[in-house]
Amino acid sequence: MRSREPRSQHLDGDSMATRTDSAVPASRNPSSPGQLRRHIDGVTIRRADPATVPATVEVARGIRDTCPVVDTERRAAPSGTVTFLFTDIEGSTKLWQSHPDGMSASLTVHDELIRAAIDRHDGYVFATGGDSFAVAFARGSAAVEAAREMQSALATASWPGPELRVRIGLHVGEAEERSGNYFGPAVNTAARVEAAAHGGQTVITEAVRVAARTTGTSDLGTHELRDVEEPVHLHQLGDGDFPALRTLDASDDPAPVDLPRAWIVVRQPGFPPEIVELERELTIGRDVGRPEIAGHLALRGDRTVSRLHGVLTPRAAGWCVQATNATNGLFVNGTRLASGAVHLLAPEDDLRFGERTSATFHTIGAAGDRSSTETARPIPELTPGERRVLVALCSPVLSGDAFTPPATVAAIAEQLVVSESAVKQQLGRLYDKFDVGEGGERRARLANEALACGAVRLADLRSGHDGS
Repeated sequence: MRSREPRSQHLDGDSMATRTDSAVPASRNPSSPGQLRRHIDGVTIRRADPATVPATVEVARGIRDTCPVVDTERRAAPSGTVTFLFTDIEGSTKLWQSHPDGMSASLTVHDELIRAAIDRHDGYVFATGGDSFAVAFARGSAAVEAAREMQSALATASWPGPELRVRIGLHVGEAEERSGNYFGPAVNTAARVEAAAHGGQTVITEAVRVAARTTGTSDLGTHELRDVEEPVHLHQLGDGDFPALRTLDASDDPAPVDLPRAWIVVRQPGFPPEIVELERELTIGRDVGRPEIAGHLALRGDRTVSRLHGVLTPRAAGWCVQATNATNGLFVNGTRLASGAVHLLAPEDDLRFGERTSATFHTIGAAGDRSSTETARPIPELTPGERRVLVALCSPVLSGDAFTPPATVAAIAEQLVVSESAVKQQLGRLYDKFDVGEGGERRARLANEALACGAVRLADLRSGHDGS
């Protein structure tokens, strides 16, 4: 049974941050006045008074959370060289906030599936925290098989509440065991490996792969982990497409506030071209029938696209695309990117996802081009008629061609069902309002000014909205 109290600590699936939330089951987070604190190379264990079971574990990220220690009476704690397995639910804090009742039910299923795999492979649970497990195994092969079973069971589970996606990390090494707790760098490394993974992904170190003679892995390269002195060679256990690992060597440059406006025009079989304006990180992958997720573009017309095929990210230098380990690869201008590789996008770069889906990157100005922001003008006040003409003028952008001329006077007149002379009058006023002087390519200059200052948004072009 799980009781609820007004205050409780909960281990966030993304940041492991301690928070107060009435929706978090307090019975998973008991506290004891008799706790003693010990540091273990980035892991803090608080052992309760022997008369009480609860303990507190601070795993790798320096955030405290209270947890019960289990299995000590049923199974002896492994000693010497131990394989450590850490788990954590991704995004659990948000799930508690959005599904407080359903989350409790899903967590029960989660716990049963995780513990069943641990028991089948003689794992020793030495700490739990909110919705995470820390487990020790005497044999590396047992830890690997337990991880496989966990992810398989979770992926096929019937969830009474929100679906839970769990990240798992494994490392093997010598550790000192005292009273059911573990001390040493191997514990910290295992926790850091788990923190680098994504929900649904299991990551193991090279040491585990060799010790357990593991097959069915993908090489993720060598990475720097927080509070781990030497870079660690990591592998993904099993299949699946995931973003780059959350490691110190992964760039986390914030997007500058003056990045120029950018968008991609996506072309996939059976659907018209689609404009997607880039405002924040965007993941791209195959539609798997789930509800629409903010920040994710689900591709519906190409089964050769992986569930997660690539990630578009704003960084200090500009917009970048990052490849995952997608089966059919992500190509930029005909060249396949290696898994985890990052490419700084240039205007008109062509992207290909899978075999039949492509996208063209567009931007106004260039990252670092100060003129693109210093000369940005306020949006002039426009009449409804002027707005309609302006949107029609810019509408050819939807074609997705690298270089698209603006609509002609005749095309605008036909689209709006007005005379050409009326269109010319509106254009004359728009030239004045946007300070577009005499000379060649006047309509093109007007269209670019309108797009650059935001008078016409890509959302307007997608929907045919005239802003009136």
